[in-house]
Amino acid sequence: MGEALGCGGQVSDENLKSIEQALQPIYNTLPKIGMDCLDRRSLRYLAYRYFNQRFSIVVRGFEPSRPVNDSSWGSAEVLNQLVPGYVESVLESRHAKENGFDLGDAAYVVATLEQLIFDAETHLLEKVYQEQKKPMPRILSEQGLQQVLEAYMVHWMMGEDAQGTQILLGNQSLLASSFPHWGQLVNFASGQVRSLDFQRQTAPAAARSSGHTGGNALSQRYSFDDAHSIVGGITRSFASFWESECTDMKEVLVAMDPQHTGRVPLSKFYGTGLDSEWRFGESESYLRELGALDESGWTKQVIIPNYIQAASNCIVTTSHYMVCCANDCEPILRDIEEAVGESTAQAQQLISLVGNMTSMTSLEDETAVKISAALVSQLEATAAANGGKVPLHGRLFQQWVHYVFPRQCPFPHKTGTVVSVSPLEFGNYIASAEEMRAHAISADNSSNISATIAIEDMQWMSQWSEEEELFVDYQGLSHKSLFGRSFIKGGFLLFVVAALVGVVGFNRKTSKNEFLPQTQDHRITSIAVQRASPLTDAKAANIRQEKWAIRKRIWDYLEENNIAANPRPVHHRIPNFVGAELTAKQVEKLPEFHRSRWVKVNPDTPQKPVRAACLRAGKMLLVPQPRLRTGFFSLLNPAKIEPSNYMYACTQAGVVDLGEPIDLDAKIKVGMIVIGSVAVNPANGARIGKGEGFAELEYGMLRMMGAVDDDTPVVTCIHDCQLVDDIPSEKMLCHDVPVDIICTPTRIIRVNKAGQMPKPTGIYWDKLSPQKLASIKVLQILKAKLERELGQKLPSGPSEVLPPTAERVGKGGKGPKGKGTGKGGKGYIADKANEAQAQDGRRAEGASGTGSTGRSRWTAKATVASAAEPEATTDRAIPAPRRWRQKEEADR
Repeated sequence: MGEALGCGGQVSDENLKSIEQALQPIYNTLPKIGMDCLDRRSLRYLAYRYFNQRFSIVVRGFEPSRPVNDSSWGSAEVLNQLVPGYVESVLESRHAKENGFDLGDAAYVVATLEQLIFDAETHLLEKVYQEQKKPMPRILSEQGLQQVLEAYMVHWMMGEDAQGTQILLGNQSLLASSFPHWGQLVNFASGQVRSLDFQRQTAPAAARSSGHTGGNALSQRYSFDDAHSIVGGITRSFASFWESECTDMKEVLVAMDPQHTGRVPLSKFYGTGLDSEWRFGESESYLRELGALDESGWTKQVIIPNYIQAASNCIVTTSHYMVCCANDCEPILRDIEEAVGESTAQAQQLISLVGNMTSMTSLEDETAVKISAALVSQLEATAAANGGKVPLHGRLFQQWVHYVFPRQCPFPHKTGTVVSVSPLEFGNYIASAEEMRAHAISADNSSNISATIAIEDMQWMSQWSEEEELFVDYQGLSHKSLFGRSFIKGGFLLFVVAALVGVVGFNRKTSKNEFLPQTQDHRITSIAVQRASPLTDAKAANIRQEKWAIRKRIWDYLEENNIAANPRPVHHRIPNFVGAELTAKQVEKLPEFHRSRWVKVNPDTPQKPVRAACLRAGKMLLVPQPRLRTGFFSLLNPAKIEPSNYMYACTQAGVVDLGEPIDLDAKIKVGMIVIGSVAVNPANGARIGKGEGFAELEYGMLRMMGAVDDDTPVVTCIHDCQLVDDIPSEKMLCHDVPVDIICTPTRIIRVNKAGQMPKPTGIYWDKLSPQKLASIKVLQILKAKLERELGQKLPSGPSEVLPPTAERVGKGGKGPKGKGTGKGGKGYIADKANEAQAQDGRRAEGASGTGSTGRSRWTAKATVASAAEPEATTDRAIPAPRRWRQKEEADR
């Protein structure tokens, strides 16, 4: 600890005792390892909660949105950067891993963090001294100290915007007129000086012994240590000073939520931003990235507590921490934890406890809590899936708390799906006036509908997810519906064993909430149990024949009615069809598409417009290598591809030229899968492909990697004539992948979850024929690796005659034995010509279009003012410091 605090650094016993008292209620409810101690993940969670409760500070590296595992537990960046030896020798030591941290240890670690965070601004204070040409040993007058503090406040709140900081510091009139509440901020800093004066007058001996005085206790003279003490006090208490701004903002949002769902239609959010409220201007993409946008229901909605807690509303953002709005959910969680006193609780105990609480969003708005029958059922289901008790520190319980207190408690997103990124880190975070106006006057009139329809009809709980995530290590507790999440942290092999060989006992006959323990021998030999009952080889063969009959019927219909598009004939292909580009437009409308950063799309021709849409939207695009011949997946990163090459990147040649190969060890999280189909039954999501099984193998490998799970939406793009009603669930095999969403040129169909078949959980080796295995090198490598690690042979499927492949016309092989015309043939040339024509069209469209600068009203005002002052003239617009912008005057 001495290394972390530096020379002379120490923490008083009184301060440690105070920290222990603050930690105690949460500490009591955290699961313990040996000797009643916490593991590192629990310590991280405890520290996050402490700083959030006490100072409304989010420590960088401790954000709940950051994934953690055994090898990367997510230590604070302030520790990694300033005292890496402390992290290695104390927090990551073998002793810490095996024995853990008791309450005293936790208090020491938190005290160290607290001191480092408040000392981290020393270099910034030194910079201000240097800029004002004040030697650090100099004793300052009250006026000199005030000059330092005012400059420090501008530097601190403007963050990394050095140029904007200098413009403001160089123009006092601009600073006073443009910086939000500047007069109050100056008074706040003066109050911190008065506080130090009072301490020196009431305890002069203590002040002198601490070195924090520039003279006698009654003189108004100040040393660098005094200034440093004052800026530390500013950091500690700034959130309380600024809380009135957060409260005002929340009251405006609550007024737009008559149904008490904790949600505001995006159209109303932007309408208010245009009409009267200067603060509501984040772009839709930024709201989505922050996790403040609910796109699962009847319209896009801003989640009030997620928005208030978002990084966009953190008033100060440094490289080590963010000072944010107070978390209204913390007092609720603290009351529950103090009453329970353990890491888990009976559902009925929690229902009784929470049912006696009140919900308060302001001093005037306090109502009794109402727990609906649906919420009672959800909590009981959570308990049943966890051995009869609810883990207090899990995503499902916090999700339940969110729906009980929708205005106070944020919706807990799955780890890694949202990020805590400041506006300047995000980039173009402001919505243009045109975008806001388009939402505000949208044809669905959602802002008027929400006030008149019943809450039951609003689908306000449509965001509910059954996937559990435990924020701390509940040893011995396995959530029964949590596939893979508890096992990812153990590394690649453990997840592979769980998913492919059945170490965790998943059985395809069961629902996803059932857990069937099995012996290892039984697991190895029965990893491919069918959905209904075990199939004989004869019955399975009969099902395959019936599927081929459906395929032929669809292929024939597409060709005979001239719906088929090139490449033709469509037989033995994922068929291309007239209107395929319209299905891409439907995909772009999906909330799932907007939420996803990584999208996997099959390499077939009808999905080419979808691949292009992903690149245009800035998605990380995963494309399987055709027929998995040369590898696994290729990654197309739009940031590394010229926009003029997007269409080329969506071709097979473009994937080879511009894609980056990834392997089965890649750590990725796919947000959405788009696959092609020959026929789909919308009643149950049953899908038939071209019969070669590549989509199923790709999905199985992604499941094995932990890149997808049951909640990852599977979307297919087909023509309306490919919708059928004669694919019952009984005709589907264990490895067949059902779809969640069907996009046709005319509509979007969501498969009813109640009737949908379960998704496969990996690769079923006992169904994989030697012929198929021999044709796919990546599978051979994977199987050999697993057999080495398991120390035994994996089963093989029965032999088969591989189905015929499509007739290839116009794109033959490169060598003399290749069929067709090869790269110089007419097919390739025509394809490239079409791409060039499309690119020319987009360039022309872009040249004639008009863009939006996305500048805020605060920015515009600051720019105009700076241009009027000679000493502040600049060609650069000053961005608003973080999220807050000066309210418009009445005459504007």
